[in-house]
Amino acid sequence: MSKIKLIFFIICLTWVLLLVIVPFTLPSDTVDFGEKGKVGTNDFQSQTGKMNPVAGFVYSTGDSFCHQKSSRSFFLNGNQVAYCSRCTGIFLGLAIGAGIAVFRYIDFKPEWIIIGLLPIGTDGTGQLFGLWESINLIRLITGTLAGVLTGLAVGVIIQELCASVSKHTETNIKNKNQGNN
Repeated sequence: MSKIKLIFFIICLTWVLLLVIVPFTLPSDTVDFGEKGKVGTNDFQSQTGKMNPVAGFVYSTGDSFCHQKSSRSFFLNGNQVAYCSRCTGIFLGLAIGAGIAVFRYIDFKPEWIIIGLLPIGTDGTGQLFGLWESINLIRLITGTLAGVLTGLAVGVIIQELCASVSKHTETNIKNKNQGNN
């Protein structure tokens, strides 16, 4: 088991737990951002700035990286979760994929990219062009699939980097020892 993969998993799991716990650290029914949020902007600084520091941080990152539209988000404790259901699914999937990668050697298959990304791409594109309005459960499922794929891919990248560094280090030590003889 790679310590780096374990650290990646712990970070992903901690983030998912924060997304679930933070709405309970705020008074009930106090967070609802409505439908005006946009990706890449800080639409709700006036609200996130009044939250406790942990909640403020979590909701501020959501404000920067997610539209946070309430109709596309889950509510816990009567409060909107910091990210929409699709983004929440991606983070959940990252934690699942990273967890699998910690305990299993992953022989990554290229077709996994299609399996992981086709559903989220189809759902998001269809919704973008007005072909249908997706529901939060579908957004969560497609996001989770994409997140699992990404978590597994990062796990493979980490395992390959660690193997490469290990091989390089062993070669350097062997060469150094041969030079001392």
